[in-house]
Amino acid sequence: MTSGWVHNWRLDKRVDGEWFHIAPQEYPEPLMAIDPGGTHTWRLAVADDAVDASEPVDRSGETGTEDLSLEALGGGQYAFRARGWFEGGYDDGTYAFGATFDVDAPALSITPTNAIVGTRREGDTLLAESDRGDPETGQLAAYELRRIGDAGSDGDLPTDGEMTRLIAEQVLRNDQLRDAVALAIEFDAETVRIEEYTGINPVFGSPDGYYEVGGTVYEVTTEAIEEATIELSSP
Repeated sequence: MTSGWVHNWRLDKRVDGEWFHIAPQEYPEPLMAIDPGGTHTWRLAVADDAVDASEPVDRSGETGTEDLSLEALGGGQYAFRARGWFEGGYDDGTYAFGATFDVDAPALSITPTNAIVGTRREGDTLLAESDRGDPETGQLAAYELRRIGDAGSDGDLPTDGEMTRLIAEQVLRNDQLRDAVALAIEFDAETVRIEEYTGINPVFGSPDGYYEVGGTVYEVTTEAIEEATIELSSP
């Protein structure tokens, strides 16, 4: 490899013969290049602290360029890789170099974060109030998750090409999806609606689509709203 980027690393986990991208979920700017013929060393540490059942995953250790620290990794096989290209550049293709390793740890559970300050049931829908976001600078928005059915069952389900399969390590790194899935499971709700402020445009990064989590298929829809429809005072 004669050139590349120090941010061009990734960590994947292998589950049931399939690889799932865990980190990083975003890249800091500006990107820093590895000069042709140069070298770079990444040091990856797996945090051995137990995952807090209510705290969001701290992903600050996933944005480094040399010393990387990752939380919320359940037991299993992982692969760390770096990618670059030879003298001819992208036109000649890119090449990845990686190493696999095993993590000896318990499986992760999907639990709601402490940002959920209250819930109320309306029929098959669970309404949840979140204190995430800044009302002064953010856009009020709704994040809605609807249970479609069980993966592999008969019925009108999205095709594999229309659906993204996710594992716990991925879900825990997305606060809104984590809360919605966890609440759907905890309260056996067909639909979960979370309202909160977001500083991302489009709201929540436009995650609308179909997802399979733990054998259940969900549909996620998001929208900007003018005023809150959920006002709860008790957790």
